[in-house]
This record gives sequence, structure tokens and C-alpha cells, in this order.
Amino acid sequence: MKTTRTTADRDTAECVLLLEMSNMIVTMTADDLAALIREEVTKVVRDYVKPPKPEVPEKLSINEAVEFLCDNGFKTSKSFVQKLCSQSKIPFYKICGKCIFERRELLAFIENRSVRKGV
Repeated sequence: MKTTRTTADRDTAECVLLLEMSNMIVTMTADDLAALIREEVTKVVRDYVKPPKPEVPEKLSINEAVEFLCDNGFKTSKSFVQKLCSQSKIPFYKICGKCIFERRELLAFIENRSVRKGV
């Protein structure tokens, strides 16, 4: 649908749209037009905007740690994190045979591994 002309009658607050493809004239109030536009924009934005992620807990499992690292610019895999653990190159705790990571320690790990340009 392509709009070729838009007019508004200020006295009646109605908008008239001449639609080129369907040769239709649609009459609606300015409020209805605003609601229609808002609805269509909401649909488009919903397709392109990711919903916010839930808050990251302070203690993370290995899978959560991998996701957290990737989300914070340190692209990695579960096997690489396991290798870092076996070499004691990443901060973690072992509880009941499982690796547990602290969010703040992972942030510090990322910061320490970052290369600064121009320094």
C-alpha cells in the first residue's frame, strides 16, 4: 500500500488517505490513525527487538558461565571453559563435583584478558 496524498480537516479532525494500490479512500479520525500507526510500529519493533534477558544470578553453572562470557564479549565454548578450569586459568569453585562460577569474578576475568588499543 502506498499513500499518495494525505489531507486533514482540522475542523472535524478526520484524515483522508488515498491509497494508490487499492484505489480506496479511507476516512478516520486523527486518533484512530495514530492508534493504527502505533499498532503497526509495535508489530515491527517486536520483530526486531529482543526481550530483555532475566537478571544473571551471582553463582553460575558452567553452561550459564559460557552464556555469560559470550554475552559479555568473550566468545567461548563449554569445552574451552572446561579446559580453562582444568588449567586453573579461570576462577571457579568445585562443589559436589560441579564447577561453579561467580559473576563478578568472570567479569574481572574478561577485563584481565582484554587487550587495550593505544596503550
